[in-house]
Amino acid sequence: MTLDVDGHAVVGTNTKTDTPRVVWLTPRTVEALTVWQAAQEIRSIRPETDFVFSVRAGHPLPNTRLQTKHRQVIAAAGVPRIRIHDMRHTFASSALGQGMDIKVVSEIMGHSKVQTTMDRYQHVSVDNQRSVMDALEERLFGSGG
Repeated sequence: MTLDVDGHAVVGTNTKTDTPRVVWLTPRTVEALTVWQAAQEIRSIRPETDFVFSVRAGHPLPNTRLQTKHRQVIAAAGVPRIRIHDMRHTFASSALGQGMDIKVVSEIMGHSKVQTTMDRYQHVSVDNQRSVMDALEERLFGSGG
């Protein structure tokens, strides 16, 4: 795994605007990915590359193989089938639903404008407002409604 001068993992710069961005990962996530990457190297599944998931030649894992593996994992977990890209939406909806600031979610999602995030996930924001106002009402007036 390649690190930049600040110790951030570098995976590439292919964003829609072709500008690099940092995606923060938790230490446990980085550890899990590092262990996976090392295990692949030990088993000679892949040569030294910057990709965590790759084929033997060191190229990125083809989308078709990634999608097949994703379907297998979803089936084994017994959860509703969603597309890989839908996991982005699940993350954003969950993060906003848990009260994460919309600006932070927007940055994580790589949206250049907060408005893009708001336009796509406004329904979550309205639900979140409702729960925040309910909690405020309980704090102000108690649960004796």
